[in-house]
Amino acid sequence: MKKKGTLSDKLKNYSLLAGSVMASSLAAQAQVIYTDISPDKVLGGSVPSSFPDVQIDSLDLNNDGVTDFKIILKFYGIDDSIPGYNFREHMEGVELGNSVGSYEAGGYAAIALQFKSGDSIPQNLFAPFFHSVNFAFQSGSSTVPFWKNEKDTYIGLKLTIGADVHYGWLRLDANTDSLIPGITLKDFAYQETSNVKIAAGEGLVNGVSSLQNQNSSIIFPNPSNGQCTVRLGHIINGLMHASVTDQLGRIVYENNFTGDVNELHLDLSDLIPGNYFISIKSASVAFTQNWIKSL
Repeated sequence: MKKKGTLSDKLKNYSLLAGSVMASSLAAQAQVIYTDISPDKVLGGSVPSSFPDVQIDSLDLNNDGVTDFKIILKFYGIDDSIPGYNFREHMEGVELGNSVGSYEAGGYAAIALQFKSGDSIPQNLFAPFFHSVNFAFQSGSSTVPFWKNEKDTYIGLKLTIGADVHYGWLRLDANTDSLIPGITLKDFAYQETSNVKIAAGEGLVNGVSSLQNQNSSIIFPNPSNGQCTVRLGHIINGLMHASVTDQLGRIVYENNFTGDVNELHLDLSDLIPGNYFISIKSASVAFTQNWIKSL
């Protein structure tokens, strides 16, 4: 005999189907995943304590817990011939296929291309044979400040995941005009749809820039025992999709929110302690930030 579903069962099934359809719709609308570096990460800018002094920051472009790029500032020593230090500012892809938009200078070095907000980042400017791409370097009387005192400048990034290629950007300041060079890393984003172009600042200029937390942390408390709040900074209208992934990229939580709200309250008490990535998507917002579940 065929069993008839109860009204409760039918409503539950409809809710699951509707949630799936809404999540798919949001994924199609919000394809650029933006991440704020809060607070900004600073390399250099102060007197080195010893030589060589190597300062490195890791960039996980797609927030899957795996380092994709490294930004490196190395002080070799004091240069007596001219005021300042011998140094090198550069960036490199960790895995084969991860590269930085660049051009060749003099047949011996790759220099990172500079983009302004809104510039389309071409897909043919990522040379796979250049593992390391330079911002500036100085050695003795030879100074090559391709990047001098650049503010809010973008670089193009290429990320290879299996057979798929994704494009992104990193926004930074690079100062080589002063006696002590420095790099300030601000934010980054990537196009989650493979083989699709991205513009410098895309994701940031579409409204995500307004996601500034009043307490210097968009997700709070962080770490927490499972109860946390995502402060959006302004009221978001309509449907929002929240998801949480672990360090292996597995989705461990999903939920849809509707209404006019500027805060989302998440109960993640069932998750085991560790590092996670909380993502919020809507028609106007695409945002991801690291969150730690404590004991």
